[in-house]
Amino acid sequence: RPRAALRQAAPTSPFSDGTWCSTEALAELDDALRALHALPAPGWARGGRCHALPLCEERRCLVTLFALPAGRHAPLRVHPVGTVIRHRPLCGDVELSRWQLPARPGGAARCVARQSAGEGEESGGALLSTFGGLAQGIAAGGDRPAVVLEVALLSPVVPDPGPASVRSPPADAAPEATGGAPAPACL
Repeated sequence: RPRAALRQAAPTSPFSDGTWCSTEALAELDDALRALHALPAPGWARGGRCHALPLCEERRCLVTLFALPAGRHAPLRVHPVGTVIRHRPLCGDVELSRWQLPARPGGAARCVARQSAGEGEESGGALLSTFGGLAQGIAAGGDRPAVVLEVALLSPVVPDPGPASVRSPPADAAPEATGGAPAPACL
């Protein structure tokens, strides 16, 4: 259904606020994500490493399952501006952070927003929503592992769609290198 969320876009429009995405189709996607049931943490989420398992890598839709050991976070990722991103915690508590990376080498990364949710939220299935443009971090909150499903819908004006459009910031710009992250990064 993510493809149904695409709306025709002019090639020069950045749609950085996600207005390219049909609100009806996005609501349908949100309902489908909320309907997913929580799972017990698989063994690979209890180990010392974070795992990112790509489930779908189409030109305009990327679906990734993250398994995060307790207190750990995945390396930062930067989605293109205009990408609409939904995170659905399936196990444990998840914290999503957005980072302004330093403009010059040696500068400090700065956390500009944080959201958190768990699979047991009273809302019937918590969702964390954000947009591309800034670096994002996903961390397991609390003292148990977390599993989170990420659905990223890329704007129709992203020049190089698909998995290649998501990048990792340079290692010296990441918060863990500049003292901004509370938890150790997974490799």
